[in-house]
Amino acid sequence: MKKLLKYFALFFLLSFVPWNTIFAEEEAEIIEPAILLEYKNIIGYGKQVTAKIYYRDDAGFHFLSDQTIKFLSISVDEEKLLGEVITDQDGIAQFIISSDYELPLDDEGYFTIRVVFEGTDEYESYEDEIMFKNVFMELNLDEIDSVKTITVYAYELDSTGTKVPVTEADLYIQVPRMFSYLTVAEEYLEAGELEYEFTKKISGDSLGVIDIVAFIPEHELYGDVEIRKSAAWGVPFHAHLRESVGRELWTPVAPVWMIITLIILLVGVWGHYIYSAIQLSLINKEGKKLENKQA
Repeated sequence: MKKLLKYFALFFLLSFVPWNTIFAEEEAEIIEPAILLEYKNIIGYGKQVTAKIYYRDDAGFHFLSDQTIKFLSISVDEEKLLGEVITDQDGIAQFIISSDYELPLDDEGYFTIRVVFEGTDEYESYEDEIMFKNVFMELNLDEIDSVKTITVYAYELDSTGTKVPVTEADLYIQVPRMFSYLTVAEEYLEAGELEYEFTKKISGDSLGVIDIVAFIPEHELYGDVEIRKSAAWGVPFHAHLRESVGRELWTPVAPVWMIITLIILLVGVWGHYIYSAIQLSLINKEGKKLENKQA
């Protein structure tokens, strides 16, 4: 009898306990995220490290906003916190290391940057790191015998400060446009130096000033490397000079054929409106005449 009373009391108590509390530990599954890292060395500005944290399930990709991402410099002797950034709504945290800041290098000349997400009650911790070498670039824009000439130098500095030319690297000469970059030339660096004659007609601002970018993409030793300078090598942005500008995706003044076509279309549309209005007016008059005859 006593055993029955105990079982009855236990059943009575459990009836007031929510079942989701009993199985809470089984239901609470911690999500394992991942971090996508991007690196760009913008000469004269700094090293830009971008971390994008996300996870994927059956519904697709999900990006973690309002999460703290730590950026650390790693060396043999120490691990130094460079800074912390909160991710935006797209799960992106971007950190800039000033070009004046010297990152510690290992024996082979590599620096290491570690990105750390310490995790929460909902997400597991995650960390990743990148290793690259320092590379230096110089961009000269000169007019040599009335020829616009672009000269690019790319090199490393060894332990003695001697310049070591960059070899076997793709190099793009580009001009920024409104939403993208216009590639003017695709070249190949063989001995750390490139000379290119700029003959393109590209629209600039009202004074013809354009930005010229030398860009090394996705190099296994240096990552993305970019340097830019401005020069009045473009066509001034004026309507009466548009005919001398190279073919682009848009112009402030439409071509003559387009204007004529638009005028014909508008005349046709408004002609139909006027014709319909006249016909309705005539029908109305005929209707009134019939009513008067019947009266």
